[in-house]
Amino acid sequence: MISLLKPYLDLIRVGNCLIAAFGVLIGYLVAMHSFVFNLQILLAMISAFLICGAGQSINDYFDLEVDRKKKIKKPILEFNLNPKTVFMFSIALFVLGSVIAFFTNTITFAIAVAFSILLIVYSAFFSKIKYLGNWIVALGTSFTLIYGASLVGNYSVVLWFALLALFANVYRELVKDMEDLDADKGIKKTMPMLVGIKNTKYLSVFILLLAFVFSYVPFLQNLTNFYYLLAVTFANLIFIYSILQMGNNNFKKAQQLSKIAMLFGLISFLVSII
Repeated sequence: MISLLKPYLDLIRVGNCLIAAFGVLIGYLVAMHSFVFNLQILLAMISAFLICGAGQSINDYFDLEVDRKKKIKKPILEFNLNPKTVFMFSIALFVLGSVIAFFTNTITFAIAVAFSILLIVYSAFFSKIKYLGNWIVALGTSFTLIYGASLVGNYSVVLWFALLALFANVYRELVKDMEDLDADKGIKKTMPMLVGIKNTKYLSVFILLLAFVFSYVPFLQNLTNFYYLLAVTFANLIFIYSILQMGNNNFKKAQQLSKIAMLFGLISFLVSII
């Protein structure tokens, strides 16, 4: 049974889906300003998990020929899956995720449908135009927080956290584009191809500085506590180390550090509830 499910579990990138579900939970907890759990948030988390998985799966479907050329063994190639089956599997997950969201509330359902459509459009048209696609990917990540908050209807803190997550994720996407510059040539259009590595570095730093600014606004507005200030500052210090690595053209290390920094960013969101 597990061997039969493995290709599809690999296809949806379970780890990424769990992070999406966790983002929804954090958005909900921050909006509630309390550590609570109920059926409504469980349904929203399952919905986000499924829609994220559908996005990963359908992206592999549309990237099939590119991955063949680059000799990247993604699950659809590694397990020799039927592309039509993968496409229908993706659509089924989008529909199921949206239907589950329907049983939470109207706003959550609307977000689920909107992002299902956006992820399909992204995979079909924008995944190869990465200087635009980067923002769509980052928006999807940051919106998991708003998705969770939509169950409560309280966005006063979550909006700032979502903006922080948006710019931090765009930074990471740009660093990844610099790392993959040679591999993407002739296949995708990325920011380093448009403006060069040097200017992309400047842009990345500017975008991350915006994230730094947004990270302190909630504290300055007395919306968060001192624990949040400490945790988010620690995350920002890791981001600064990431910038230094990027400046030395160590893009792989810079990207790894940005992931660690974002993890501590999520922790800072949680401790703001204490």
